[in-house]
Amino acid sequence: MRYPKWNSYCEVKRKDGEALIINHLIEESYSLPLEMVRWGKKLDGKTNPYTIDKTINRTTVRNWLRTLDSLDCTRRRRVLLKTTGTFMYSLYIPQRITLTMRLFAWFYNKILQISFLPMFIFGIYYFSTHFNYGDGGLYLGMILGLIVGMLLHEFSHACAALACPKGKFFEIGIGISSFMPIGYALIDVKQVKNRFQRIQVNLAGVETNIFLCGLFLFLASFCGGDFYWEAFLGAAMQNGFLGLLNLIFSNGIDGANAITELLGDRTNSFISKSRELVWCRKTRKKVLDTGLNGYALVASAYIFQIFQLTIPALYIWNVLSIFEVFK
Repeated sequence: MRYPKWNSYCEVKRKDGEALIINHLIEESYSLPLEMVRWGKKLDGKTNPYTIDKTINRTTVRNWLRTLDSLDCTRRRRVLLKTTGTFMYSLYIPQRITLTMRLFAWFYNKILQISFLPMFIFGIYYFSTHFNYGDGGLYLGMILGLIVGMLLHEFSHACAALACPKGKFFEIGIGISSFMPIGYALIDVKQVKNRFQRIQVNLAGVETNIFLCGLFLFLASFCGGDFYWEAFLGAAMQNGFLGLLNLIFSNGIDGANAITELLGDRTNSFISKSRELVWCRKTRKKVLDTGLNGYALVASAYIFQIFQLTIPALYIWNVLSIFEVFK
């Protein structure tokens, strides 16, 4: 971007003769004069703001730019966020959402829902029956698998959001958080009424990683005992890891968001109760005494806690494995 650009995540609605700005990134709203906002919406990052409307004097343009910038309505770079240990860079910002985009997103989302589990099962089966040993490509495959898996993970979130009648997609990008690589899709599904559609939006990325894990295992089966066998295996391992990582029940992660959509206000109660069932023998015995339902509840609590305990360990192992290639 050479010049200021209107931020796509700032939605504009007309209210009481003014423009109501809804900022979906910081979840704030504020009112501005209609004339200023109409002019600001024409900022595309390529056009000199002083030439957009030559009937507006330079002093007014300068003041409007200052106001819009202070309210996070505009930016001059693709950098979405930059703080200590965090850097987020936008790869794609749609000019507008078209019907064709929504139709593509709908088909993509449906195909993903139907195929991710069969692909995963088929990949494991085919790989197990055509096992070969390769040499040298594992770490490269893990790095490339991370990149592909991360980008398609976020792309699937965006498609799942657009597949919903009132779902919104603003931009997609990559970055670093806590000095680790991440991807992000800036979306909004608060207007989506169907709870199961919102759950699918949260789980679409995990489904993609599971699909890719099966696909890469299947591709590895054709490579014999060479470099590419280990590369595809590394990519499969990385996507399997990404899928597990995003199922962890921690705030802000896909698994936790899906559980929150499912349980609503009971989520925190469920998390705290699962910890108590696993770590408190007295509570666990009391629940087990209730019969079959009690055993099912305790089993669920153990599964829940295993995810929370083992996935951070897998995350550390994954980081160390990637760094190994640079030694």
